Amino acid sequence: MRTLERIGTVVSSGFIAPEQARLVVHAPDAAAEVRPGQFAMLDCTPLPASSDAAGGILPKDAAQRAPFLRRPISFCDADRVAGTVTFVFRTSGTGTRALSRLRAGDRLSFLGPLGHGFALPETGTLVAVGGGIGVYPLLLLLRDARAKGLGTVAACGYRSPALAFLLDDFRDVSDATCFASDTGGLDFAGHAADAFADLLSRGLPGPVSVATCGPAPMMRAVAARCASSGIPCQASLEERMACGTGICLVCACKVKAAASGEAEYKRCCTEGPVFDAQEVAWE
Repeated sequence: MRTLERIGTVVSSGFIAPEQARLVVHAPDAAAEVRPGQFAMLDCTPLPASSDAAGGILPKDAAQRAPFLRRPISFCDADRVAGTVTFVFRTSGTGTRALSRLRAGDRLSFLGPLGHGFALPETGTLVAVGGGIGVYPLLLLLRDARAKGLGTVAACGYRSPALAFLLDDFRDVSDATCFASDTGGLDFAGHAADAFADLLSRGLPGPVSVATCGPAPMMRAVAARCASSGIPCQASLEERMACGTGICLVCACKVKAAASGEAEYKRCCTEGPVFDAQEVAWE
């Protein structure tokens, strides 16, 4: 039976931009298994030092010890040789602020890797289009795409240069990058979807495929441009989650049935979070 529960050791932690925290966790099994676009459900408080790391066993009082539900966080990166996984997240509430206070040596419980991730194309150029916190899962995607020998392009959008993050990381895994800012001051003034359209108009080595994650209006615009250009596009959706394993049905998202094209619902945590962009019922 596949093990979902992991216990890792925090290697490093800190902020990389305002409200943007990064955790690097030593968890060799998860690092070996994770695929781009998957996520984990993180416990927000460290485990006691005496918990069983080898077996991934939580202490019996874990439910009483942790005051928060686990938080769904995308895998941002993975080093399969070093056996580490990286989580980057916005500290938007009590639970994520607690996660940001973890320090090197702390023990962290998480479930994962979970969900249906991105599929890498066989050839050509993969363009990753991300907006704001939607850039998180695209870093590992581009890293794996490059390792497969694909061309890699990153189009990432931020509110302002002061709030931009992971720029050097994306440069490291991309043949070309275009960083957009709503306020200007980066490569492109505007949204990530507009930066993507500009990249397409200037030409990219084909065949081109696209992966996108970020605000729904941005992804909808990217999906529409891909549909009109005959470009395959995958979209990573974000929904509120409680369990992360398909039981609670909190994360139901609207898609189009393959046979009829009529609306139906799928679980973002299991059938997703990555869907064919043309399957999504954009609203």
